[in-house]
Amino acid sequence: MARLFREERHFLDTEKTDGGYYIALCEYYPDYNYIMLLTAISANSFMKYPFLVIKKYLRMYSVMKVRDTKVNIVKLNIIPHDEVYRVVIKTYWIRIVQRHWRRVYREKTDWSIRDLYMSMLKGGKIAGKPGLRGMLSVYGKSRPLMERHQI
Repeated sequence: MARLFREERHFLDTEKTDGGYYIALCEYYPDYNYIMLLTAISANSFMKYPFLVIKKYLRMYSVMKVRDTKVNIVKLNIIPHDEVYRVVIKTYWIRIVQRHWRRVYREKTDWSIRDLYMSMLKGGKIAGKPGLRGMLSVYGKSRPLMERHQI
């Protein structure tokens, strides 16, 4: 833990960039209706150390006591007049895209297997691999829905 702190000391003390993306611990404050950045870690250290060590480090060096040590990818929004580090959690949307991708890929693979089986029965050629082009096109149509989920 001490080695991680020595490596992260510079990153911990630097001013964060408005609009920047960080691997961080954050907390939702319902009284103010925003999510605040509590502490962040550099990508190099995140890849170098075990995840449990990362969680312990983030909890120990947080600006406030943390209830839930869930590590997220966040986009930082610094409001100039109050200088609070507000964030938008991006990990949520990554999970949605991954879940959608797995479902679409499974459906296309199932169709490919059915096509292969049917072509084998008919003595025809083998159908090609399932394509993934256009599988995320549904998200281009629902932009207002995504914006509603951001706090």
